[in-house]
Amino acid sequence: MTILAAANDLFSQALQAWARAGAPSDELGALHKLRGNARARLRQFDAALQDYDAAVDFVTDGRGAPDPAEIPDTYKARARCEERLGLLARAEQDYSRALQLFEDLDIGGGDLPNPFLLSDRGRVRLRAGKFADAVGDLTEAQKTFGAIGDRPRANIARADLALAEYGAGRAVEAVVHWADLARTVRDAVSRDIPLLQTFLQLLVTSASAPRRLNLEELSRREAEAHLALAAVYWEKNPLRAEGEWNEGCERLDATLTDAFNRREGGGGAEGGEKGGGRGDSVEPSEIALCTKFRDLAWVQRERYWPQTLTDRLGAFLGTQRVR
Repeated sequence: MTILAAANDLFSQALQAWARAGAPSDELGALHKLRGNARARLRQFDAALQDYDAAVDFVTDGRGAPDPAEIPDTYKARARCEERLGLLARAEQDYSRALQLFEDLDIGGGDLPNPFLLSDRGRVRLRAGKFADAVGDLTEAQKTFGAIGDRPRANIARADLALAEYGAGRAVEAVVHWADLARTVRDAVSRDIPLLQTFLQLLVTSASAPRRLNLEELSRREAEAHLALAAVYWEKNPLRAEGEWNEGCERLDATLTDAFNRREGGGGAEGGEKGGGRGDSVEPSEIALCTKFRDLAWVQRERYWPQTLTDRLGAFLGTQRVR
């Protein structure tokens, strides 16, 4: 039995015991959320959602005294599970509730919005094709991450923002974001990804990062920015487009190799952080090589590219002899 499976069983036993003992609803809610987290990491998303539904009911029923931060955190956990299940409208609503509670309860203090929740809601809106709304969220997330000194996460928000901008018909702004993202990561460090990890770890402090940054995700986003630029440039500058494509492919190869090395070295978390929490590393299966980008339906479904950009990618791949 794996550690996560054992944790799932222990939480189930604890829930039965707490219920028999008449525990306060906020404690029952916390246990349901913890079991939901374990089930989400086991990829049992339907079962996890049942736990998150129960957790939300318990922490909002008015009969307990949950920590104020526990209520928006529970909505956030449920939203991430809903997102994994493709329940985008529900996920957007829960992210919005969490954001409002964060603001109403002044959790974290200060005048800045929660950039993590803004980034999450922006990503859901991007996936749902609500591009203008996604632009608003992701712009604010990028600015706030930058204001607190979290440049890596600001760049990840920028990668999503570029897709939303393109979907909203703002191609010029999207190209600027992709080009800046590619240049920023490339110029900050050498092409050696272990060095990139070291550099980024120094940029992210515990005070500004409640979750460890997914470093390989940033490397992946930078690589995929090159692929997006290839799709945009191909019509007017095919040589530049081919160069961007090759650059992106090389970066994806390097990121995948590093992910395998990290996993072989014991750096991966068991089961991955899915649904209930976004992880601190990318599993090799989540990094797609360039050949995968020939599947245009996959690109839209898994990388959230808008139809207009996917169409340009298809045109580029149909006219260029690239890997």
